[in-house]
Amino acid sequence: MIGPGEPKLSLLDRAFIARNISLLIASGTGLAEAISFLADQPKDVRVRAILRDVYTEVQSGISLHLAIEKHAKSFGTLFAHFVQIGEQSGKLEETLTYLALQYERDHDITKKIRGVLVYPAILLGMIITYAIVFSFFILPRLQDLFADFHTELPGITRALLTLMGWMRGWGLLVIALIILAVFVLHILKNQKLIATIREFFLFHVPGVSSAYKEFMLARLFHVLAFMIQSGTPIAEALESATDAMTTLYMKNILREIQKQVSSGGSLAESMKAHAVFPNVSITLIETAEKSGSLEQTLGYLGTYYERSIDYTSKNVSSLLEPILLIAVGIAVALLAIAIILPIYQFTGSISIL
Repeated sequence: MIGPGEPKLSLLDRAFIARNISLLIASGTGLAEAISFLADQPKDVRVRAILRDVYTEVQSGISLHLAIEKHAKSFGTLFAHFVQIGEQSGKLEETLTYLALQYERDHDITKKIRGVLVYPAILLGMIITYAIVFSFFILPRLQDLFADFHTELPGITRALLTLMGWMRGWGLLVIALIILAVFVLHILKNQKLIATIREFFLFHVPGVSSAYKEFMLARLFHVLAFMIQSGTPIAEALESATDAMTTLYMKNILREIQKQVSSGGSLAESMKAHAVFPNVSITLIETAEKSGSLEQTLGYLGTYYERSIDYTSKNVSSLLEPILLIAVGIAVALLAIAIILPIYQFTGSISIL
């Protein structure tokens, strides 16, 4: 058994494991033998140890989903839950193929969402680096130069000197505290308060919120479509979809919807009480429930929101780039004015004399 420090498998690692177990089973390889073969493939020693432990459990007669549940930190609850469904329905091969596809989709979508933040992050890093260099290497020389003028400095120059002086005195400490806070928040990210704050950011920051909501909706509708296709009742499908969500906000919403559906309510009516679901998706689901085409409609909606993330991420990137460039341009212009203006005033006073 691996200790508490076992690694969390990446989305691509989980996709690799699920897809290859499915392929090996399809080729006639026994389940335990398939896992044994895969255990020698990963480069990470800890991942190999996890797979060997799963192999040992399966070889001893324990079902695959129970063996995986013992490593829930590494695989996540969704993996074990779907494997259990596959084992119970006798469709393990198909379920693992779906899991691999879902994890690959999640990986692609996550890359797109992160891509929206890459440019601002790089630009912010450059600004911070420039501020540190300016404060510690350029500012001291400028202060000596301005001191020789023996004239009152313009307000913008005084403000710059005050700001950069503060950076020189406290800037590194503030940056160190920010890095420490990010590290602590990463460690405590699963705590309820921290998770709530993170989710508020994800669901309310312009650009990021649109892409993240589309990611949640795409995952939800894909999971529901697969579960219904597998013959799972809608209430149980909602339970699986709840496990697939990565935020407490969406989990709580789906639990409420599941209660209403279990009590006899329709899926569309239960969704109407929650603003996270667009009206168009509710209308389509309502029509599909009446026509008996819910599975197809949910699959269509999953694909629709998955593709929408492409447009959202591109639009946000296109909007952010000129805004950030303008902001940097204004900052550089103000800096140049703050440095050049006192020099211009001083040379002007010399000319008059």
